[in-house]
Amino acid sequence: MAADGRVPRTDLTGARRLGEGAVAVVTGAGSGLGAGFAEVAASLGMRVVLADADAPRLEAVEDRIGAAGGAARRMVTDVRRYEEVQALADWVLAEGEHVGLLVNDAGVEHVGPVWEVAPEDWHRVVGVNLHGVYHGVRAFVPAMMAAGRRSVVLNVASVGALTAGAHHGTYEVTKHGVLVLSEALADGLSAAGAPVQVSVALPGPVRTRIYEDANPAVAAGATGDRVAAMRRLLADEGMAPLHAARTMLAQAAAGAFWVTTHPDMLRALAARRAERLSDLARTVTLL
Repeated sequence: MAADGRVPRTDLTGARRLGEGAVAVVTGAGSGLGAGFAEVAASLGMRVVLADADAPRLEAVEDRIGAAGGAARRMVTDVRRYEEVQALADWVLAEGEHVGLLVNDAGVEHVGPVWEVAPEDWHRVVGVNLHGVYHGVRAFVPAMMAAGRRSVVLNVASVGALTAGAHHGTYEVTKHGVLVLSEALADGLSAAGAPVQVSVALPGPVRTRIYEDANPAVAAGATGDRVAAMRRLLADEGMAPLHAARTMLAQAAAGAFWVTTHPDMLRALAARRAERLSDLARTVTLL
């Protein structure tokens, strides 16, 4: 720990203690941040359960963890479907496992003005990004509370949870929702006296597939240009997923509620959001 009491951003001592005798469950574990969280947890000695809708990617991550000496098992899971997430929980808990870390990471993007988003695309993004987090909470948290041991729920939002813009409205709606869900969950668990900590991840640019998998049918026009630009941004400037996962897991294990990869960016966006809300407060006062 630093002299001013802050925990270094990559100090995983707390995470190692959290993982003693426990299992980590990670959704969206087939690639990107989810794979990063799974690999970091396995490197700390945690048994890892991998969940993702993409079977080949999931198998590749399991093989990678095994080759590095870690312990992992997988279940293909569509987090949009509560019954599949509950089946995942039943499978884990049937083995008598203590879930010390639950990472609700599964996420997808869709770029374009809200009025142009097809209903099926809107429901897909909301289903994965927001309903998927709720499904993870509903399926796992009661058992984590009943265990009576310290554990952490890490819900992955985005710096987009503090922003609103023309191109990413669908995605930002869901990430605002994940932030509020996490705040409500933390307040509720605290009021219940449960030893379950909640953290919400607000990462900045991370080198993931999120824009490779976004808007697959878009080939031209402003939206296509935006998707291409975001792909280049993540490829050129995005943080490596393993580094991002280590950084945020260290913060979560140290007890932080908000965790991030890009603190300066987050501070600037939070200040901008606060200014916008202050403007609202002043406007209401004048009515």
